[in-house]
This record gives sequence, structure tokens and C-alpha cells, in this order.
Amino acid sequence: MKLKKLLKQLESLFDADRERLQEKEKGLVRVLKNLEERERKLEVKISAEIDDEERELLGQELSIVQLQRQKGALLLTRIREGNKQ
Repeated sequence: MKLKKLLKQLESLFDADRERLQEKEKGLVRVLKNLEERERKLEVKISAEIDDEERELLGQELSIVQLQRQKGALLLTRIREGNKQ
């Protein structure tokens, strides 16, 4: 009886950890979608901008957003690999 109870507790701990990782994954996917939308908007602004200085500033902001998306995608890959194990 004790062994069954311990196994049940252990299983509930693994389930809680799995749920926590899934919530992180969902949140990260939302953030990545927002960053992708922001990237598209910046690209449109850059193409419509006439002033060179403003284009340069928007380009810098765009590069920051792209780096954030790359880091987020890498983190998402790590989270998903952790879910498989």
C-alpha cells in the first residue's frame, strides 16, 4: 500500500511539472507571435519612411525585435525538447 501511494505522489509531481512547462510554452508562443507582428509592422514603417535617420532608428529597433524572436525560438525549442523526455 505504501508503494502505491508513493508512486501516485510521484506521478502527480511529474504531471505538475509537465503542466508548468506547457504553460511556459503557451506563453512563449504568444510572445513570439506578438514579436512577429511587431516585426512586420516595423518593416512596413521602414519601407514607407522617407527620412534616412528615422529609417535607421526603425532598422535598429527591427534588429532588436529579430534578435528577441531568435532567442525566444531557441528557448521554445529547448522547452519542447524537455517535454519529449
